[in-house]
Amino acid sequence: MKINPKKNQVIGRIVDIALTKSGIALPDTQMKGVTIFVVLDRVGPDVTEYKAGEVVLPRHVNHIWLRGGVLHRVIFEDKDILATVEDVPIDQITIDGKPVSVSEERAA
Repeated sequence: MKINPKKNQVIGRIVDIALTKSGIALPDTQMKGVTIFVVLDRVGPDVTEYKAGEVVLPRHVNHIWLRGGVLHRVIFEDKDILATVEDVPIDQITIDGKPVSVSEERAA
């Protein structure tokens, strides 16, 4: 099953970024309303500034829970992206302690 974002929406997964020498702060893995980072999985057809695979810092997100809460995605509008994260090696980014895999997808 694919969930396709509409118009200017993006879908992604909350990621953890390991503390690096440059001092990137770790997000709150308890998700208690503090900073989160999201790797974009799919972008809507009207999204032109971002692409799947980018890591972003959103203002806020809406949650999608599937399979009894086992599968978790977030969805939000591209205007809610405050910043992008650059120069972080992919091996420094994890989801639930597992390496991230990304593929570039744009919703039709």
